[in-house]
Amino acid sequence: MAGRVDVVVIGLNEVENLDDCFQSIAASVLRPARVMYVDSGSTDGSVSRASIHEGVTVMRLAEGRAYPGAARNAGLAVCDAEYVHFLDGDMTLDPEWLQTALAELDQHPDVWCVIGRARQDRAQASMFDLVADVEYEMNPLGQVASPGCGGTFRRAELLSLGGYDGRLLRHEEPELGERIRRQGGVILSLADSMATHRVGMGSWSDLFRRSYHGGQGVVQMTRAGHPLKTWERVRPAVDAGVFTAGFALAWMTGSVGPAVFVGVLALLAVARQTARFAAKVSLPRALAAAILNYAGMPVVLAGTVVEGLRPSTLAAANSVEWITITGDTPVA
Repeated sequence: MAGRVDVVVIGLNEVENLDDCFQSIAASVLRPARVMYVDSGSTDGSVSRASIHEGVTVMRLAEGRAYPGAARNAGLAVCDAEYVHFLDGDMTLDPEWLQTALAELDQHPDVWCVIGRARQDRAQASMFDLVADVEYEMNPLGQVASPGCGGTFRRAELLSLGGYDGRLLRHEEPELGERIRRQGGVILSLADSMATHRVGMGSWSDLFRRSYHGGQGVVQMTRAGHPLKTWERVRPAVDAGVFTAGFALAWMTGSVGPAVFVGVLALLAVARQTARFAAKVSLPRALAAAILNYAGMPVVLAGTVVEGLRPSTLAAANSVEWITITGDTPVA
């Protein structure tokens, strides 16, 4: 199976993580045919760091910063292997994953994408990383609706769909999953380890930034013609709106009644999500993750409102050109 899969790594200001990322790819039991690094406008020396790794083709997006889907599409455009695996620059690849994924794809021609377990790098973890860590634990097995944390794809099938929607800051993977399933393709989630992820949420500001981008993603999905269709994905913005309105009403009227009512709703919401998380993780972890998740809800709402008031930039975000820095890939 050697030489049948290319690996595309995308990154933005990941200079501290790239060495571990590329070393993990080099240690893979199944060696990829090619490794591409696509940089989205880093200012921390990521391009130079990636360039020192032997066998890595380094590409810099000509227009500077771009969303994850656009960066993956740039790498996909120069791949020529049967399969392609996507990895973020703050991830490390499990050494056995590519071998596992290709065996599964070879056995099941209706499967277009295989994903495995991603786990938080606990050596880098903080209490804020609990949110992402628990979300990983909650991912179901078997046929799923969406790829996550990259994954291994059939290159031809992914190209037939036009790749990712590069206009989206967030939720580009659920949107792609919807198109795959519409064409009759299957996304398969395995229990095998796929990658380790350094989420890097070390403070309240990191958590709030993630929440804000989530709110932006809801608006971008709608503008791109892919409105979020699952209640679980839009619930945070709706809950945030209800809670914020209740506290605002209490402040304007001087009455504690609305605040008490909203407080009870908030406690019920946290209890509901804690119970959901506790089905797969310990109760203390489930409770902490639920509290932190709901703490970011007002910021989700802010991101939704601010992005909704801005003029749409979707067309510009989807038109990306790149320049090859190293490697034998032709310059686009």
